[in-house]
Amino acid sequence: MVTQYCCSRDECHTADGKPYLLEIQQETLMDEKNVAEMFCPICHAPLTKCTQTKDCAGPQS
Repeated sequence: MVTQYCCSRDECHTADGKPYLLEIQQETLMDEKNVAEMFCPICHAPLTKCTQTKDCAGPQS
């Protein structure tokens, strides 16, 4: 299972309008309550956990 985190700021969207996306394999996380806050490498805004309703791009890690 993969956990996806994405940036919601417009300047980090790809050419087709999808947000920056970071995918982390579930086995690398202890649990979701003990995850350090991650930041976008482009704008340095905090990444938020993607939901199934968000239209996310492929991984750009």
